[in-house]
Amino acid sequence: MFRDPQAGTTTLDSQYIRLTTIHGRDFQRYSIERSIHLQEADRLESQHQMLNIVFDDRLFFPPVTGVRSVLDCGYGAASWAVEVAEKHPSCTVVGVDISLHMKPDDMPENFIPQLDDINHAFTFDANSFDFVHSRLVGGGINRGRWPAYLRDIKK
Repeated sequence: MFRDPQAGTTTLDSQYIRLTTIHGRDFQRYSIERSIHLQEADRLESQHQMLNIVFDDRLFFPPVTGVRSVLDCGYGAASWAVEVAEKHPSCTVVGVDISLHMKPDDMPENFIPQLDDINHAFTFDANSFDFVHSRLVGGGINRGRWPAYLRDIKK
């Protein structure tokens, strides 16, 4: 059974928590200052649709059955995570990303978005997830973090 996704979490650096208001909406200042703009969600959704075509609508490689818990690292606009959650309603999908401003307004109940930095050690217990999704996050992971990141997603 899946454990509480908040258990064992640590405080995020304050630079990721500061907000700025644009047109009456709050956005993460860190993301705005680094040019993660409002059209990014559309670009990520288009990218997800393109990969669905390339992968024949397969969400898992290799095929996985009986998935109960999934971690999506760097979920972006949450397209993949939401699709998994919708197609597998008995599965808990936890998505971590450095910015929550692109998460969809309408989310399945079994999708749990978390604000986290994948450049820091994971706080999840070993064997918390049946499947870990880490796609197209290479540019966001610091060079020195890679060996530990690979160990984190494997545990």
